[in-house]
Amino acid sequence: MAFKSDYETQWFELNSVEGVFVKDRLGELHFPLTLFARQGQSHVSIKTLKEYLRQVVIFVCFAERERSQMLVDRKWDDSPECIRQTVRDYLVSELGCSVSDLPDGRQYIALKSAHRGKIKFLLPGLKLFYKIMIAWDLYHYDNPMVFLDIELEVDQEAVKTYPKMPEISGVAESPPIGRYSDAYYRLEEEVWVPQLIDDELFYNKLLETFSGCKKFSGLREQCIVRLLFETGARISEIMSLTLDDWLRLGAAGQADAQNKGSRGRRTKFISFTAELAILLKRYIDEERSLLDLEGYKLSDFRVLKDTRQSLKHHPLFLNRQGRAMSANHFRDHYWRPLCHECSLAVQIHQARHWYVTTSIRYIYKECKDKAEVDKAIEDLIEYMKWRRGMDVINAYNHYFDALRQNKRKEEMFADLNSKREAVLSNPDAMRRMGINKEKEIRKDESPDLSLLKKLGGIK
Repeated sequence: MAFKSDYETQWFELNSVEGVFVKDRLGELHFPLTLFARQGQSHVSIKTLKEYLRQVVIFVCFAERERSQMLVDRKWDDSPECIRQTVRDYLVSELGCSVSDLPDGRQYIALKSAHRGKIKFLLPGLKLFYKIMIAWDLYHYDNPMVFLDIELEVDQEAVKTYPKMPEISGVAESPPIGRYSDAYYRLEEEVWVPQLIDDELFYNKLLETFSGCKKFSGLREQCIVRLLFETGARISEIMSLTLDDWLRLGAAGQADAQNKGSRGRRTKFISFTAELAILLKRYIDEERSLLDLEGYKLSDFRVLKDTRQSLKHHPLFLNRQGRAMSANHFRDHYWRPLCHECSLAVQIHQARHWYVTTSIRYIYKECKDKAEVDKAIEDLIEYMKWRRGMDVINAYNHYFDALRQNKRKEEMFADLNSKREAVLSNPDAMRRMGINKEKEIRKDESPDLSLLKKLGGIK
């Protein structure tokens, strides 16, 4: 392997001869990087390791260059504080990121889109590099890329945020400590922000746009897309629906559904319009019956249900082979081609965000007081089956708070502009303020600038 970089080609030569080894600028073996390249294969895939090695080599080159130019005395085996400072300098000076301190002692990285891929491989690559160096007794400090206070943080958060729920609730037990990141650096995108579509008519516009596409001509595709937007459910939850889930609740505007992490158990229900329920009945009798191996229609399934035969093994949505259509198949062969044909850049999960955004907007619009708002928010959390309901709601509220702030700003400047226009259009007001529009305003100076000067006391 040979990597192209201003630093790598100057300082290191990476070859693949009976394994991987790295040479320094003098042509001598760089043992730590070579050891990382070979031992890393037991931790991550070869493809991932190549990217880790690429970024770690560039970083080491940066540190060596700084040292050779007598800027700072930096080495790869410095103390954790020095390594972290070197990482910070590299991110800021070479990758154009902004790095700030978090209250818990870690550092927050605001990513620059052009270097997003590099950073996502650099940080875990360095973490693995120092893990291997410590294991081989080549680095005599704690891993500089690990936040040492994470265990205390996890214990407190686990108690406060993840109460243990009964098995029948369908809510997963408290997550293990290992699920929490122990990384010293927090990337910008790790703070979850929903990808919102704040357009109440977006759903109708999307249906109208899709209506002219060949891949949207089938009843099945129309039912799936409408279920996504009308229920707020995930695509995996929609595609896992069975005839039993729908008929058990009367084949009307609601159905039982699995939830994320419920392992197939039906732990929530979804609701939709009566119009969509009619469309589903048409789909089952017309399109689905042609794909069903038994040719069953809705009336046949009702008979099976009345005779207490299980319908759990009869998927609601079938593919051409008469088997359950998967979420990935619909996403790859229907949703993405539809969006491409209509020149839309919409991820399928944004249907869920649209549902939540529209629901919250409707709640604030229709509820009369805070008590009604709180009750409606509780109902929404229960319907969506969010495990950390208020955390999710707060993520959406940040968006609405920004909207309200922008609205107040627009109103403020609209008021200021109206007052300015009133002064400029009133000779008496201008005279009282000492503004002579005819004599004191230069030909190359606008009335607005003259007014601002007068207000600021400039003669």
